[in-house]
Amino acid sequence: MPKVSKKYKEEKIAVILDAAAQCFADKGFSDTTVDDIAKASGTSKGSIYLYFSSKEEIFYRLNEKSAEQFLEIKKQLAEQDSASAKLKYIFQHLISGSVGKEDFNKISVQFEFWVYISRNDKEALFTERVEMFTSLIKEIVEEGVEKGEFKEDIQVDDFSKLFWSIWDGILVQLLFHKKDSELKNMMRLYEQMVYRYLEK
Repeated sequence: MPKVSKKYKEEKIAVILDAAAQCFADKGFSDTTVDDIAKASGTSKGSIYLYFSSKEEIFYRLNEKSAEQFLEIKKQLAEQDSASAKLKYIFQHLISGSVGKEDFNKISVQFEFWVYISRNDKEALFTERVEMFTSLIKEIVEEGVEKGEFKEDIQVDDFSKLFWSIWDGILVQLLFHKKDSELKNMMRLYEQMVYRYLEK
């Protein structure tokens, strides 16, 4: 059997993951089969098992991608020179660009992932992911308080959890209504609310 390049493997994995995201978004994790993913990706079931051991591994890998994207954002935040600038960067990232079918798929899969791990005794994984996101906001707010950008009586722990909880709620609205303009309007209003709470 001829040896395939690393680039070929990466491209093949990307095709399978994209197809799986579409299947999971359309049918849900439980009702999607590996055969469905093979058909959607234009490959064979055997080929899929060359790269993934199970449907569950594909599901987890899709959600690992979101964690990787988060880490990339965190690197970009390190280049911002103030807590306010960091928050502004986060909102710009969340609001920028149009929301297409691929984005709806990612959002749908993300929410199903949370439900799935809550039903399968994966509390440690859930806690780890929540901590990853909330700790970022907590660090930014604490920096802002220390440097005098934000007021001192902020309930930092509660705010850091609330920050992403509201964002998730906005995404649920988007899943139902699929209105890109509505998402952006809500996010701009949310940004204003955040600054009004934080700033002196």
